[in-house]
Amino acid sequence: MYGFTLILILAFIGGVIAYIGDKIGMKVGRKRLTLFGLRPKYTGIIITIFTGIFISVASIVILTIASDDVRTALFEMKEIQETLARNQQQLEQSVETMAQMEQDLQTLIKQRDAAAADLALAQLHLEETRAQYNELEQMRARLQKEYDELEAEYDELKVVQSFIRLGNVAFRSDEIIYAQVIEASSDLEENYTRLYDVLKTADRVAYQLGARVDGDSESAIIIPQDAVDFAALYIQQEQGLFVVRVLSETNTVVGEPVKAYLGIIKNELVFPEGMVLEETVLDPDIEIDLDRVILELLNKVNAVAVREGMITSIGGGAVEVDGNEFMKAIAQAKEETGRVRIRAVVLADTYAAEGPVKLKLEVTSD
Repeated sequence: MYGFTLILILAFIGGVIAYIGDKIGMKVGRKRLTLFGLRPKYTGIIITIFTGIFISVASIVILTIASDDVRTALFEMKEIQETLARNQQQLEQSVETMAQMEQDLQTLIKQRDAAAADLALAQLHLEETRAQYNELEQMRARLQKEYDELEAEYDELKVVQSFIRLGNVAFRSDEIIYAQVIEASSDLEENYTRLYDVLKTADRVAYQLGARVDGDSESAIIIPQDAVDFAALYIQQEQGLFVVRVLSETNTVVGEPVKAYLGIIKNELVFPEGMVLEETVLDPDIEIDLDRVILELLNKVNAVAVREGMITSIGGGAVEVDGNEFMKAIAQAKEETGRVRIRAVVLADTYAAEGPVKLKLEVTSD
């Protein structure tokens, strides 16, 4: 609205000035006045020119008075342009700076992501290291425990060794004190009775060999009741024949009680007919004692039979070779001129409760 009013004012003033100029020109023309010695015609032209100039000047003056923007455009344009140029330059610098900052920001973001990835990897390695440390710590504790146990066992063995030198060891660790075959009953109490009979016999054997629960007692064996309970329930559930072993848990010296445990082996086929339990090869170039070699072979076979669960005698025997078979094997081995192989072969199918294992000795050239 302000601009429209200003335009109207300028048009009105311009019209007034033009009208006045026209009137002055007409008077100059009628009276044939001259200006600066010029002809009337040129004087009128000059007056018209000055009128136009006056209209322009008046318009500018009015606009300058009426509008701050016009004053600024007329008198401060150069400074404005310089300011605009400086601002444009600063804007461009700011844009470049912003672009550089954006690039730096992207670089920092990449560095942050890389650092985060490195941190995650380091944490993973830390967790793995902690797990390895915990595992090593557990291993160290386990090894320490085993070391302590071995040290205790070593101390015990030193004591036992001293007793062995003196002949005072009653039973060694895991040695069979007594073994017997029993038949399971569907009556649990009957199974207890049969197991207690085995334990009584084992107790007498241990007592005869010098083991004692205390000085005045005739008992020699200590066995947990839960071991007997488990054995009674087991044979009741399984039924059939069983080899019941009473074994020494640790090395026991004379005068000390035997800490015992039960070994229950079901009567199953242990060694089929024709099975080779052990063998040895003799070199004719080396002078040897054939009796000793064959006895060592039979000792190895006996250890195999005991390990596999065969019933044993009070002396620990689990295999049997006929005397004639033994002498025949010696004679055959002496007749051979080259390397000789001696095998201990099972004569017939043998079950755990049907020992001892009957053997034959096969002698062949190797």
